Order: sequence, then C-alpha cells, then structure tokens
Amino acid sequence: HTFKKHVEKLLGLEISALKKEIATSFCKPVHALATATATWHASIRDDAGFNLIAAVLDGNDRLLKHSTHNSLQDFYNRYHAITGAPHTDAAYLRNTQAPEDTNAVAPAVSSFTSLLEALFHRSWEAYLNQ
Repeated sequence: HTFKKHVEKLLGLEISALKKEIATSFCKPVHALATATATWHASIRDDAGFNLIAAVLDGNDRLLKHSTHNSLQDFYNRYHAITGAPHTDAAYLRNTQAPEDTNAVAPAVSSFTSLLEALFHRSWEAYLNQ
C-alpha cells in the first residue's frame, strides 16, 4: 500500500513537471511566430505580436487544448514568468485590448490561426491518436 502511494506521488510530480515544460514550450514559439507574422505581414505593425496572440488565442479552447494553458491570461502569466517580460502591453490583460488594436491585426488573424492549428493542434491530435 505504501509503495503504491509512493509511485502515485512520483507520477504526480512527473506529470506536474511535464505540464510546466509543455506550457513553457508552447509560450516561446507562439510569441516568436506572432512576432514573425507581425513583422512579415505588410498591413500590421511590427510590434503587434501580443495583439495578434490575443486575437487568436482568447477563448480558443482548441488551440489551448494541448498547451496546458486554461486561458489567454494563463498563457501571458506563464510567458511573463519564463521571460521576465514586463506586463506593459494591454494585450496582457484579458478584455483590455483597445478595439483599434484588435482591428489592426485582423488581416493576419486567419493565417496566424492556421499556422498555430497546424503546429499545436492538428499535429498533437495526430500524434496522440496514433
């Protein structure tokens, strides 16, 4: 009985550590891809990466499903924790984005959504459902 409890505790710690690593491994590339998309896209500002993330991830449970993030705010909190980046952008706080910021990234939302779905949803679904 004690051995079983010990194994359950170790497995719980391992799962917790893996979830943290998955969450971290999701934040960095999503931010890098958002920054690259904003830089590449001719009709949005180069510094609109966080606004693009907010427009795509906010309420998108399908994209957050395998990331271990429960919400956009959870994503931003994790990103802040791993990078030390200041929470100076309004996009960090859910529902505080100005409508003009949301509208400004609208031309890139579809392509960024497709990119994230391919990398972080469809690939994980295919892998997990083998």
